[in-house]
Amino acid sequence: MVSPTTDEIRESLPSILTYKSKRMLHGIEAKRRGIPVEETEHQIYLVDHADRIVTAFGLHDRVYRKLVALVYPVMYKDQAPHPRPEVFEPLWHRLYEPSRNIELREGQPEFLIKMMSHPCGRFDCPPGFGKSFMIGCIATLLPKARIDVVTKSLAVLYDRLYPEMCMTVPNVGIICSKKKVRDRRVMLLSAGSVHHADGKADIVIADECHELAADSYAEKLAVYDNARMYGLSATQDMRLDNKDMRVEAMFGPVLYRMPYEQAKNSGLVVPIEVLWTDVIMNFNPAGEYEDSVERKRWGIWRNDYRNELIAADANQYGDDTQVLITCETIGHMVQLKKLLPDYEIVYSENGMSALDRRKYIRQGLLPKDYEPMSRSKRDRLTRDFESGKLKKAICNKVWNVGVSFNSLAVLIRADAGGSPTNDIQIPGRASRIAEGKDSAIIHDYRDQFDTGFRNKATRRGRTYGKQGWTQVLPKKKSTGRPQDQLSTHDFGARS
Repeated sequence: MVSPTTDEIRESLPSILTYKSKRMLHGIEAKRRGIPVEETEHQIYLVDHADRIVTAFGLHDRVYRKLVALVYPVMYKDQAPHPRPEVFEPLWHRLYEPSRNIELREGQPEFLIKMMSHPCGRFDCPPGFGKSFMIGCIATLLPKARIDVVTKSLAVLYDRLYPEMCMTVPNVGIICSKKKVRDRRVMLLSAGSVHHADGKADIVIADECHELAADSYAEKLAVYDNARMYGLSATQDMRLDNKDMRVEAMFGPVLYRMPYEQAKNSGLVVPIEVLWTDVIMNFNPAGEYEDSVERKRWGIWRNDYRNELIAADANQYGDDTQVLITCETIGHMVQLKKLLPDYEIVYSENGMSALDRRKYIRQGLLPKDYEPMSRSKRDRLTRDFESGKLKKAICNKVWNVGVSFNSLAVLIRADAGGSPTNDIQIPGRASRIAEGKDSAIIHDYRDQFDTGFRNKATRRGRTYGKQGWTQVLPKKKSTGRPQDQLSTHDFGARS
């Protein structure tokens, strides 16, 4: 709350407390409205009964800097102090007790110091930094604090965070669709289950906090009215819908960043090299379609020529090299599976219907004896890939988070995506360190046959460049298939 609020303040602050969200329009809606993007203005402030500007606490630093720029003296007073301030006093000696066997890596002490000395804030660290480990350290440092950990991903919560926390921190509970253990000092909650929280936590830590800007999650997080809020992510301020100010409002400014280059030089992650392949064709298989799904179906997923280039890249690597191909849809996965029969496909147990499975088998995309995906099968494939036993796999977003592929040496991006968040998160799966692993290779594709797909590839390249990853462009451009060799079979049967 800003008080008193002068006319100058009333005119100046709204501009820094307002943002425009973006929603991409597709197909018929985009054509009907004549615009590709819908923008909606949001105000993260209100004017109260006493004519004072009131906003979310996470924006306090933004407001403070603006008032100072306007040459106002600023005094801060906490009108609602925490009833137990002693719970925020870190006991640093606990981290170094021999029985705990805690060894902090470079950057992690600074991370903890920043969090312990600020009432809210966000932390931007690359995959492999050890965010899960940091949460355990925070619980150790603050033994009197009630801590709620929130994440959108059920896989991260149930399969990784919960077992790891139970091994390092006493008194851990969980609330999600799979398991409920209540009334513990440290509670792990899925974002969809936050409405079951009692709201009495002293500290809330949001893993992958950028995902919680959606209306449904942000509303549920309002149950915490007296907690210190902290957000962890490898992709802060990169949402395509431009709702990053909402994330800042909930969790505060970015207090700590570790660039990928620093993490690499510190030995926390391996160097990444991106190898680009040009996809040049004599006509655009997506050109006649306006709907975005149809364009991707014929330009990407069922583009036989492009899929053959991907398969050729995958076949460069021997049986001992672990390779992962990432796709957007199951339909694309089975197209690649036909070209790479030795690769396992991994997706959600509810992802492929019996009808689709029979269709894929009938079309020769899956073997006749294909075993449908179940939870136990997916868990087995995940364990085998994490351990390095399984060397070749094709997956969709089911492996986006909640997995640790330390031995992964080669990742092939077949998805042709356009999300800056995914452009860091997906290649980041190959960044983890392992014995005998000195680098990771990412294959990506410049789809030159279509302006939209080409622009997405250009944006991916920019994101890779900002991370400091080495990029190798094609030495010799492919000439594509001659026009007289093209047929409808080249892009999948349209039946």
